Amino acid sequence: MGRVDTVIERAFQLLIIPEPIPAYQWAAENRFLPSEVTAVQGMYDPEFAPFQKEPQDSFFDDDVQVTVLQWAARQGKTECINNLEGCSIDRDPSNILVAYPTIDSSEKWAKEMFEPMRDNTPSIKAKISEPKSRDGDNTIRSKKFPGGRISAIGTNSPSGFRQIQARIVIADEIDAMEDGKEGDPITLLFKRADNYADSIQVLASTPTIKGLSRIQTWFEKGDQRYWFVKCCNDACGHWQTLKWEQLDWSKQGTRDDPRYICEECGHAHNDKERVRMVRNGEWRPTATFNGVRSYHLNGLYSVFPAKKGFKNNKMIQFVEEFYDAKEQGSQGLQVWTNTFKAEVFDDSAEQMDYEAIHARAEHYDPSDEPIPDGSLMLVLGADVQGSPARIEAEVVAYGEGFESWGLGYYQFMGDLEDPETWKPFRDLLEKQWKLYNGGSLKLARGFIDMGHRDDLVLPFCKSCLAVGIKLYPVRGKGTEGRNTPPIVGRPSKNNRLRLPHYMIGDVATKKSVYADVAREPGGSHTCHFPKGNGYDLEYYRQLVAAERLVMKYQGGRPYQTFINPEKLPNEALDIRKYAYAAAVSLDPRWNDIAKNVEKLATKQKEEARVAPKPLESARPVAVPRPYRQQRRTSFVNRWRHH
Repeated sequence: MGRVDTVIERAFQLLIIPEPIPAYQWAAENRFLPSEVTAVQGMYDPEFAPFQKEPQDSFFDDDVQVTVLQWAARQGKTECINNLEGCSIDRDPSNILVAYPTIDSSEKWAKEMFEPMRDNTPSIKAKISEPKSRDGDNTIRSKKFPGGRISAIGTNSPSGFRQIQARIVIADEIDAMEDGKEGDPITLLFKRADNYADSIQVLASTPTIKGLSRIQTWFEKGDQRYWFVKCCNDACGHWQTLKWEQLDWSKQGTRDDPRYICEECGHAHNDKERVRMVRNGEWRPTATFNGVRSYHLNGLYSVFPAKKGFKNNKMIQFVEEFYDAKEQGSQGLQVWTNTFKAEVFDDSAEQMDYEAIHARAEHYDPSDEPIPDGSLMLVLGADVQGSPARIEAEVVAYGEGFESWGLGYYQFMGDLEDPETWKPFRDLLEKQWKLYNGGSLKLARGFIDMGHRDDLVLPFCKSCLAVGIKLYPVRGKGTEGRNTPPIVGRPSKNNRLRLPHYMIGDVATKKSVYADVAREPGGSHTCHFPKGNGYDLEYYRQLVAAERLVMKYQGGRPYQTFINPEKLPNEALDIRKYAYAAAVSLDPRWNDIAKNVEKLATKQKEEARVAPKPLESARPVAVPRPYRQQRRTSFVNRWRHH
């Protein structure tokens, strides 16, 4: 009978529904954090970082539909999520779906986050066995336990969404997720919990780019809670959020003694006072609650110890990490802004002032005077537009170190099918430009975009090349994933007329153009522009204000690309991009070119002195008809035509 009584007792225990408790309380009683997952190992202590407590209450709040964590890196959002998973498995079992941007990142979570929790939490380890490759119930990304299953998917795999129903849906690093063929991954994930009246939905991430950040959008849908702290000055006691702008190290004259300045009384808090403020803080909403509870937390709230070498002062580490990011330029500042400040990166502040660029135009007129001293090589960039129909082109002179001088920006309006529209463009290609030393230069190379009308561009380029005018068709190539195309690729003849054409790397070339334009004129990789000659205010707007560089993700991997969010005209940027690429493609040896230019000028002056009459102009370039694919006919029909 004793054995029967034991079985009955265990059966009744299975029927007992445990009292609901916060996930952090369960973790304090059950979770041991090993050194492989945290800098402060031991039993989970909710008082160590008290800002982690309320979001874990939010998970089980009947009024909360979605909990949003827009937190800086290394602030414990992953541990909050782990506590939710562990508490649910142990005390309230049901299906759990965990989503990451890629299958690889979901497996990384399983191996580096979930497995250590399982191994160091006896109540979880007793319910989930070791993963086995041949065990369909327990693999790396799918683990069965009494009453449910926890599954990890990558949102880059559409099949991962299918055939899964889960009461608890967790999506981490959502700003690295891409829309798939079936739509927004967050919408697809939440569909997995539609049949549960008591569903729990959690979104977490560091943000990315302003206007492109999922977590920022969801944070703004919620009640926008911030962790408020109280000034340590008893005479003040002002409640405030910690802001980077209030961290000051200038008064002490050294980065080794930064202080946090109270925005009300000016009290200079040292690092120990900062930590005390954080541990005595509280969450406060700043917007109306409508079912979404959202939390923002930046890196200034970190209560973890400083790294070795920072004198046990976390604020010194904050300052040094900021300077490291600043030295890396815009990309480094973006990473720091996203992962430390937990804010979207707005690079509009980094964009150049096109009016200021316009205002620094110089007094030289290459249409009537010799081109500026230092010009050694002439290139051209061109594009064909359809609305209104026109050819746009720019001639640029390059000198030592890729110092450049704009010589003219042109628009040739007219029907592209009409040969008359192409004649003034042909004249520009044949133009001889007066040199400062008395000689003249002609175009070394031109690139023209064939993307819009290759049926016209290709035959025109062919006719130019036939008489020695070096105009080549090109296409722009964007960036996807880790592969960033170079400024100029190797020429290919994969086109209908088998002409050599070049692929131009959009990102690499535009970044170079932006960097050159941003520098003050004078010296290597700087740009000069004349007053007039087509360089009006609209030109500069198109050159530096239409597009901006942003970070995107493909398959969870970051890559940079240029976007034009307002669909502004950007022909000037594209055409300067082609001109710069044309110069790079020539791989110039500037010293040799300078010697050749001097020799050419001497020869030209001697010929002009001896020759009784000017030389006749070169044979004009024929403007071909649009290329059309000839229709195949039978042998009989071809014979009849004969």
